[in-house]
Amino acid sequence: MRRSCARERPRAETRSDMTHPVEDASMATLLEQRYGRTPRRLSRRAWAWLGTILVVIATVAVVVFAVRQPSSAVSAKTATSAVDAQGDAVVRFTLNTSPGIAVRCALDARGEGQAQVGWKYVDVPASDEPTRTITETVQTFRPALAGSLQSCWQVD
Repeated sequence: MRRSCARERPRAETRSDMTHPVEDASMATLLEQRYGRTPRRLSRRAWAWLGTILVVIATVAVVVFAVRQPSSAVSAKTATSAVDAQGDAVVRFTLNTSPGIAVRCALDARGEGQAQVGWKYVDVPASDEPTRTITETVQTFRPALAGSLQSCWQVD
């Protein structure tokens, strides 16, 4: 009588236990036909390359958009401000532009408590001179204490 052990020894594989590679391939084909093929997943390395490519594309896009944006061709600064006999503000400002660019500037006049007491848009025609000094009077509804240039921009 043989005693049975609680632990059995693994038996050695024989040729009959091993399957043939051709049978494995045909079994895989059979399973694919029956259940469909599972989608192939990207490896970590592929995800890393994909991320790197997207970062490079985004960087190139930012650089292209930054270069294509026109730089401000207009700069202006208040030179002096005075008040005439009627209480209107007389503003003198220096305008720097590229030749051939028409510009519109916004001027304002301030009264007591920095309240705005008048404003004016000034259209400056295109010129071949890059730097010009312009003097304009801003009419006010109350006496002004000072006038200033708010901003200038290119007009089409």
